[in-house]
Amino acid sequence: MIIINSKNKIILLGFSLTFFSSFGQTFFISLFADKILKDFDIGYSLWGSIYFLGTITSAVSMIFFGGLIDKYSPKKIISIFFILYSLACFMMAFNKFIFILILTIFLLRFCGQGMLSHIAIVITSKFFNSKRGKAIAIVTLGFSLAESLLPVIFVNLMKIYTWEECWVIAGVVLLIFNFLLIIVIKNKNLKTKKNRKNLTDKKGMKNHYWNRKEMLKNWVFWFSMPAFIVQPGFTTIFFFQQIQFIKEKNWIVEGYVSLLPIYTFSSLIGLFFGGHIIDKFGVKSLLPFFLLPLCFGLLISFNAINLIHMSVAFSLLGLMQGLGAVIFGAFWPEFYGTKNLGSIRSLATSTMIFSTAIGPLLSSYLLEMNFYVEKQYLLFAFITLLSSIGMIIISLFTKKYF
Repeated sequence: MIIINSKNKIILLGFSLTFFSSFGQTFFISLFADKILKDFDIGYSLWGSIYFLGTITSAVSMIFFGGLIDKYSPKKIISIFFILYSLACFMMAFNKFIFILILTIFLLRFCGQGMLSHIAIVITSKFFNSKRGKAIAIVTLGFSLAESLLPVIFVNLMKIYTWEECWVIAGVVLLIFNFLLIIVIKNKNLKTKKNRKNLTDKKGMKNHYWNRKEMLKNWVFWFSMPAFIVQPGFTTIFFFQQIQFIKEKNWIVEGYVSLLPIYTFSSLIGLFFGGHIIDKFGVKSLLPFFLLPLCFGLLISFNAINLIHMSVAFSLLGLMQGLGAVIFGAFWPEFYGTKNLGSIRSLATSTMIFSTAIGPLLSSYLLEMNFYVEKQYLLFAFITLLSSIGMIIISLFTKKYF
């Protein structure tokens, strides 16, 4: 029997949630884009608008629902969102109406990219203190493993089954995992006063239990936002526009795609290096530096002449992705405590999701204005560098708060 207050089991639970959140991530949904466009008889602009609308609605919903994990049983919250998540998979398989497609994308993004990812990090952060960085790094591995396995698995499944049947498989997998979760996880331990106190008594800056309203009045939140917006936003653009970028460089798609393992491997290095540094010196020590690999990766991409150059860019971007994931997970509990972590982090997560929605839209508009992707990378590198200033200020001027 799995006891949910066992730290090893919490890591396993969080890892599973991040892994299965991937059915609602862009990298997975995009595998079916051509099929969706063909079957619904829509163009890229309409599909992009539908995806944007679903993602933006998801970002707004996170503000209102992200705090549920602070108030209710994690087992119940997880089960509810798994059921909605699986329902979205079945809707994707059987729906033939565009207006329902919008709802489907919303549910996939909200339940997968949004809530399951959010719940995984919040639960992990609440249960870990001294080893929080390493714990978040391991939990976040679920994203990396899914990025490596799921595209390969489902691309091959589509050779055997229709794309709709593949979504049915995804929905069934989610229901099975939810069923196992209900049976295996012993949840009553979370309901005792003792364990509830252990979950919520870690304070943030100024030895204070922060809530969302107080955080919004605090300068640290606003100074951190530029960095936490550009990191997911520019990374999403990088992958969203990769085919256009390949065309601009006159490279072979297969050769470019073969570099993806470099990105995955370097992201793992970033995860565990970042987790180790955070556990030893605190998240403040990494804040001034974690966006620099993104800045240099974009600059190298802009100047890249061949795939050797791009391999360096991929390694830097992957390193940043790993560092960014563990920093985003550890920043909020360290600065604002864990008592209202679900509510606090959900607002930050909604902002992150918003950036992943607006980023591709902005890049596409720039492209229509003949501002090509490789030139966009130069602009994005400059913006990234500017965004680091806020993190430098936070790192330097918040030492007295701890």
